[in-house]
Amino acid sequence: MTALTNDFEKLANEVLSTYKITKSPFRAISRVCKGENIRLRPANLSQGVDGLFANMDEQKFIFYNSNKLPQRAVFTKAHELGHYFLKHTLDEQKLICSNVGGNSKSNKQEWQADQFAVYFLMPKELIAEHFVTACSLTNRSYRQPLYVDKQPCNYKDWKVFCWYFRSELGISSEALRYRLENLGLLNWNLD
Repeated sequence: MTALTNDFEKLANEVLSTYKITKSPFRAISRVCKGENIRLRPANLSQGVDGLFANMDEQKFIFYNSNKLPQRAVFTKAHELGHYFLKHTLDEQKLICSNVGGNSKSNKQEWQADQFAVYFLMPKELIAEHFVTACSLTNRSYRQPLYVDKQPCNYKDWKVFCWYFRSELGISSEALRYRLENLGLLNWNLD
């Protein structure tokens, strides 16, 4: 883990600590927004736009695409909070976050906001705690990484992990895969 990545994790942990969030951070996003005087609003955004952070007439807003799956909306809200806490500069009083390319400054800011969202939604200690529980649901040892390949028993266990983490942390299977691999808790052999 790089020093820069540690900074994102530290910032996310500071926010979690400030708001006394110890379980299911996705359920506390509204509380964090309220505490920071940010209005959280669903919006029918154009295709390819997941969300945006805006400052209009001294009022801060996070708009998230209401046409996305709930897990995507959760990540988008945390991502937009990342822009706020990372103090990213706004262009024309807004930052538009899309899933299509942009300039290098926006790509760097998008990556940084993604990192914040990962650490905010999936803090290491919470992932470790839930990993043990998910292993018990699948009769797997929590002392070894989850191995996922094309074997039906392994893929079925992965689906149980996805269901469990989605219900507890509100995250997508893609976000879960990224974080578990990042922590050395997943050996992915499906690509």
